Amino acid sequence: MELTREQTETAADVLWMLKGHAAQRAIAAWHAGRADIKQASGEGWMRLFLSRLLDDPYSIVRYIAADSVSRLPGYEKLEYDSVASEDELDDAAAEALAVWLKRTKSIRRTELLATPAGTIDGKRYGRLYSSRNNRPIRIKE
Repeated sequence: MELTREQTETAADVLWMLKGHAAQRAIAAWHAGRADIKQASGEGWMRLFLSRLLDDPYSIVRYIAADSVSRLPGYEKLEYDSVASEDELDDAAAEALAVWLKRTKSIRRTELLATPAGTIDGKRYGRLYSSRNNRPIRIKE
């Protein structure tokens, strides 16, 4: 199977967190909380994409994302309940994004949706997020 241009130009975790189905989003969020992953790839970029998962349609994705976020510096005071009301989830996601904006000055890696100036490419981000796969799924254990 040949990779698409999108798959060769964008980190798999980013693709899974933004446009993947619920199981992919949960797996990517879980991996983002692992110490070895943070050490290998850096953690600044994870804040942005994990904050987007804090208001995910699936409570288990929100729960896993919150657990991973809680392991990142700067989120010690973030109060979060993965089964809260939609407004509370939106507020928590916005608060988590604000921490990212405050702590992360720039990202210089295009596979993480960065522009040459080190900012996030909002057009690419929006395109990926708008194509998110929200179909209902069941994961059999």
